[in-house]
Amino acid sequence: MDEWSDIFSFSTSWNVSRHISGKEMIEEIIDLGFNKVELNYQVTEKMSAEILPMVEKGIITVTSVHNVFPRTENPDFSTDSIFLSNTDPEKRKSAVNVTVRTVDMAYLFGSRAVVLHTSEIPVPVKYDDILKELFKQGKRNTAEYNKVKDEFVSYRKSVSRKYVELTRQSLEEICNHMEKKGYSIILGIENRFRCHQIPDFCEAEYLLEKLNHLPVYFWYDIGHAIVQDALGIIENPGGAYGLKYRLFGVHIHDVVDFQDHRCPYASGNEYDKYIEFIKEASLKVFEISKRESKENIINSAKLLYGKVNSFEAN
Repeated sequence: MDEWSDIFSFSTSWNVSRHISGKEMIEEIIDLGFNKVELNYQVTEKMSAEILPMVEKGIITVTSVHNVFPRTENPDFSTDSIFLSNTDPEKRKSAVNVTVRTVDMAYLFGSRAVVLHTSEIPVPVKYDDILKELFKQGKRNTAEYNKVKDEFVSYRKSVSRKYVELTRQSLEEICNHMEKKGYSIILGIENRFRCHQIPDFCEAEYLLEKLNHLPVYFWYDIGHAIVQDALGIIENPGGAYGLKYRLFGVHIHDVVDFQDHRCPYASGNEYDKYIEFIKEASLKVFEISKRESKENIINSAKLLYGKVNSFEAN
């Protein structure tokens, strides 16, 4: 194994869609040079049953699992759903229960963390799609663009508190289960790709402050933050500095023309600004699209390893 395999984990997001065998999927990742993985939300129960013996034999380490795990076809629990902030009590209870199952699976696989897409606010207009389309048309910072953005920001402020509070309540309930079971597992709340999804940086800071007595930490998805910064919704990485004290994991990927999950440095040297976050995070997970080749992944891992290894904070 190369030196970089000691510090980086690798998400099955890269190759899960072209496998039905969990064993073969993991073997392909090992062939890349990684000996640690994050099992993402597309991994099926059948695949996970093949991976568990590989964990027990020490062939692979599962550093983290991504909720919902194993895969579910229920749209109420999809990665782009209201999920843990559902205003329907029974549906929210079901979302908590399905997350508890993920936590139980994480314990079974010896994982240190569960990554959560916690929730979102319902929107009357597809603000995210509209803003991205205007951006692609070169209209960023025009009156037309700012009107849509300001309307969204105002709407979010007017409705978000209810959904953030329901998210907090759900996280507490999941942590209660973990305490009863005696699990030493971190819940990582991840910043999101779309502007109406919870949490943004401010909401993450609020949730972490309210839950600072519980094993809930920030999971910094760098690619998602790059997208929302480009749209003018958040300040990145500036807004992430207030979360460093509760940073546990990072999803490492770059963005090209709003296509995320590209290899780091796909868009140029701007990725240098995230090195200190990557260095500080306990779990550093490459979350790469199937679009990227083995060669690109290996080269970017080597490059990033060198930069992380040589970084010194000012």
